[in-house]
Amino acid sequence: MRKVGKKIDRKLFNNNKKRPDIVVMGNSTFSINCINDIDTGISNIKKILIIELKRGGFKLGREERNQAVGYVEDFMNCGTIIGNPYINAFLLGESFSEKIQPIQAVSNENKVEMGKVQICLFSQIVDSSEKRLFNLRNKLSERYSEFTEQDILTTQKKIVI
Repeated sequence: MRKVGKKIDRKLFNNNKKRPDIVVMGNSTFSINCINDIDTGISNIKKILIIELKRGGFKLGREERNQAVGYVEDFMNCGTIIGNPYINAFLLGESFSEKIQPIQAVSNENKVEMGKVQICLFSQIVDSSEKRLFNLRNKLSERYSEFTEQDILTTQKKIVI
């Protein structure tokens, strides 16, 4: 596996043992696309995306949601990000407790919403992907239903040779 991007300083988080799995920021330091806002010729980060992945079969609860809220607050208050980007955090798991709200806004000390934590289920991600691909998997299955896996592999080998 190849590592892409810049390592995040552990001191940025109050508890550096609990930091997000994936953080997407400006493309200048992480080499990943983001949304930048250019105001009077100066580039500022407009949005930050944080994704926290939990293992399969894991039921998300208040503790996990609050962990993601902590990530958003840590970035809001780190003092090293120029501008006031909106921070979206997605917490992915198998299921979530019925005792918590799946979406929580995160505001600054002036009660201005600066970010949001949203719980997403793995099944939601799969369903959304399927819809975005216009049910491509089903269409391909129908189109090639008369072929066996061996037929497809044999045809592929002939094309490669």
